[in-house]
Parts: sequence; structure tokens; C-alpha cells
Amino acid sequence: MWMASPQVQHPRVEHKPDRKGAMAWNATTRQTCKRKTLRQESTMTDADWQGILPLLPPPPPCTRPRTASLRKIVNAIRSRLATGCQWRARPKCFPPLTTVWNYFHAWRDSGVFRRMMDALRRPPLTAGR
Repeated sequence: MWMASPQVQHPRVEHKPDRKGAMAWNATTRQTCKRKTLRQESTMTDADWQGILPLLPPPPPCTRPRTASLRKIVNAIRSRLATGCQWRARPKCFPPLTTVWNYFHAWRDSGVFRRMMDALRRPPLTAGR
């Protein structure tokens, strides 16, 4: 015999079903479900980005201007390496697959990527050292 499972209610949210029986969005539920700090674990801080910015190669001459942010490309590569996900399974907030893939392989083959990762692993120098 099939039995409906009891509906679990959040203790801080006042549940007021609408006419279809689903939870209505109101000021309380929106505040409780807000995701302000949504970011990937591999996302770089501003200080990290400033540390590797001089290591990035300039755009080649006689080419189209870059349309994708290099910071987003680096974050996409780091996310891929940190999670081990497939290239096609990356989050949609990153640049297109082929863009990220091409930058990764070009930087890997030229040694730029290793220098960037070494710079991020190196502890920052303090003033009293």
C-alpha cells in the first residue's frame, strides 16, 4: 500500500501553501533561501589574482580582442582540476568549453600554468622577513 511521506517543514519558515499546495514565496522564505555567497571553492581572491596577473602572457599580435575574462578562465581551469569533473560538466558560469580548454592546453604546454600554480602555492612575503 502506497503512503504519502509527511512533508518536512523548516522550523524558521512559516509555511503557507498557495492554492496549488506548494509553498508560497514570501519575504520570509526568500530571505531564508537567499544564496548571497555562491562561489566555487577554487575561485581566487583579489590578492591571488594580482599575484598571477603579471605571469599571464599578453594577447598575441594581429588577433581578435579577447572576449572572455582571463580571471574566469583561470577559475574554470582551477575548478576543473580541483573537482576532477569532466570538461563538459563544468558549471555554466564559466566561459565556453573550447575557450577554457584551449587556454589550458596553451598555458600548460608553454609552462605558464605551472608558474601560476607555483605563485599561488608560495606563501606571501611579510614585511619583517
